[in-house]
Amino acid sequence: MRGKRLVLNTLLLASGTLLLRTIGLMFQVILSKKMGAAGIGLFQLIMSVNSFGATVAISGVRFATTRLVSEEIGRGRRDNIPNIVRHCLIYAMVCGAATCFILFQTAEPIGTGLLKDSRSVPALRILSLSMPFLSAGAALGGYFVGVGRVMGSVAASVFEQVMRVLVSGVLLKFVSQGNVEMTCAAVAVGGISGEILSFFLIYLLYKIDSRKYDKTRFKEGGILNRIIKIAVPLAFTAYTRTALNTVQNLLIPRGFQRSGASGEAALSDYGTIHGMVFPIITYPSVIFASVSELIVPELTKDQVRGKDRAIASAANTLLKLCLVFSIFIMGVLFSLSRELGQAFYENNEIGNYIKLFSLLMPIMYMDTVTDGLLR
Repeated sequence: MRGKRLVLNTLLLASGTLLLRTIGLMFQVILSKKMGAAGIGLFQLIMSVNSFGATVAISGVRFATTRLVSEEIGRGRRDNIPNIVRHCLIYAMVCGAATCFILFQTAEPIGTGLLKDSRSVPALRILSLSMPFLSAGAALGGYFVGVGRVMGSVAASVFEQVMRVLVSGVLLKFVSQGNVEMTCAAVAVGGISGEILSFFLIYLLYKIDSRKYDKTRFKEGGILNRIIKIAVPLAFTAYTRTALNTVQNLLIPRGFQRSGASGEAALSDYGTIHGMVFPIITYPSVIFASVSELIVPELTKDQVRGKDRAIASAANTLLKLCLVFSIFIMGVLFSLSRELGQAFYENNEIGNYIKLFSLLMPIMYMDTVTDGLLR
């Protein structure tokens, strides 16, 4: 029964994520034509900073919610789940609001000082406003994963991406070709619109789904301490990893400049790699990224019930499948690199980068699955 549910949820989550990646990839192709490679490079730097802000806003709450909800199910205390979710939402809103305030106030020094481009400031300020909605939505997404009903999370994610593209697309019609600052701001407005609307959708779905619980049965205290014990270690690990990635992304264009490239050429090279190549090579990873998230509640229930052998068996099977899959994908990307570069961007240079980075696929995919198992 568990195997069937895991397969079904994996198919749902993977299908939804594939749809999201497809929409995002097509939108990225449109943006590359609107902004050029240099504009894409600047936008990727903005999103790198935004990614770190999102990590701080979420602060481990998605996995904490999934873990705690799974524990209550494993212990036969389903009616305590609304109490858990309420505390997780409070934690998420505090982290999200604090991140919003800090990022909004520091947008100018970040844009002019770290990114070395004042055109990034409006987009950074706009994106900061999405942080409370993003963090609260992450907590509710963790609930749906924990209870094994991922359709709510998938529906909200797809809705968010569709609204982001639609709003951005409408606004971009009023932006002149090559105006990178306004293009970045327009896409940022689209992003925050999608984030806000998707939060209200997933909150509505949660309220409907939570009617089945007897909310008066449990009045357990100490939930916030349980959340902190799970979320804080995950949060600091995520802070470190995302901060390193952000610093790395900031240093890459500067490295290109030191090698003799101009500022625009450096942004162009960076945009080519991170804005055009990486969306293609990470596209197939959605399957095991979905499994690594969905395996968390299943392993948590086994852990609560003391089923150590079941945990070991599931982990070994998943790692073996991931290794085989990643090697296969590496071969496909390596063999079809030139064709993919031409198909998406009509650019042979992108095909060369795809071939080079395809060799990292086994490491990247195995890292994702191992991270999910350890959580």
